[in-house]
Amino acid sequence: MFFLNEDHQLFKKAVDEFVEKEAPRENVRLWHRDGVFPYQIYHKMADLGWLGIAVPPAYGGMGLDAIFVALLNEGLARYTFELSLGFSSVNWGVERLIRFGTERQRQQFLPKVAKGEVRFSPSFTEPDAGSDLASLTTSAVARGDHFVLNGQKIFNSGADLKDNYLTVAARTDKEAHRHKGITVFIVHNETPGVTIKRLDFPARRIVSLNEVYYDEVKVPKDMVVGEVNCGWEVVVSQLETERINGAAGYIGTSQTAVEDAMNYARQRVQFGRPIAKFQVIKHMLVDMQMEVDAARLLVYRCASLIKDGKPCAKEASMAKLYAPEVFQKVTANGIQIMGGYGLVGDSDMLRYFLEARPSTIGGGTSQIQREIIAEHMGL
Repeated sequence: MFFLNEDHQLFKKAVDEFVEKEAPRENVRLWHRDGVFPYQIYHKMADLGWLGIAVPPAYGGMGLDAIFVALLNEGLARYTFELSLGFSSVNWGVERLIRFGTERQRQQFLPKVAKGEVRFSPSFTEPDAGSDLASLTTSAVARGDHFVLNGQKIFNSGADLKDNYLTVAARTDKEAHRHKGITVFIVHNETPGVTIKRLDFPARRIVSLNEVYYDEVKVPKDMVVGEVNCGWEVVVSQLETERINGAAGYIGTSQTAVEDAMNYARQRVQFGRPIAKFQVIKHMLVDMQMEVDAARLLVYRCASLIKDGKPCAKEASMAKLYAPEVFQKVTANGIQIMGGYGLVGDSDMLRYFLEARPSTIGGGTSQIQREIIAEHMGL
């Protein structure tokens, strides 16, 4: 790929080899069937230094650029987007701590993230505050040396993971403008008053989605990220990175869906010849591969801009918009090519399809991304 230098290419090869050895499709099927998170994979990633890929060297990380991070997300998603999502959940709070955290917070958490000893998960979305996140009602009231947190969150990825910290957005000033008076807190998921309920969500069996309830949860004031009542900037910071890393994961599984459909079409014989020889199937596969490649270019264009320190809000939204829609399209077409075999219970293609369906919703809906792009176009 023209946008990768030699170091990027060597890293990509290492990730691909790691996934084939440690997370082949046979293992993924078992993890998905049993609804388990493969902690052993993340321990091995920590040994390789990959969990600290975005952590600065001063805190025990690798401090690599955005292209390396995107390559890791794409590679991990080879057989399931959830492995990429798990990595993102592990590292969710890293960039926010680098930018907004105190030095004490960075010293406390970043080396442990790099070693695989702690994880972070976002706890932002609420039943009535999804795309309109500024409408959140979870509250935090200052009392002496701590805040008391009350409220409910939903669709929290990986909130129930071991040794996990939640980055919680709460309203600390009810009289302020809706984008003001919000504060972000770091809360361990086993803190008294935190209750986590796993949602029955067929597309998230490895990294669960959860409801989280906060009932009189005491949070020390030194666990505030950034300044009190200035949390909106913390919430929306690094959206470009989060969007392209999610999109990179979608590409990883999309590429496998194309390859699986192509391999099936070469082997499936109807009317005396492989169905891959029929023009209608052949052209479907061509379009699927072309669209995955186009989505990949959007992702790595944005990663290159981030690496060079250039603004890329529009480009990130384009990648986040297009990659999930391609993910949905190629997995649906994969099922069409495979026919009934694509819909049996243990079908990889069916799992890809289920993983693809929420991709246009989570992390900012396709409709929101179009609004962002339109605004940058002056529309």
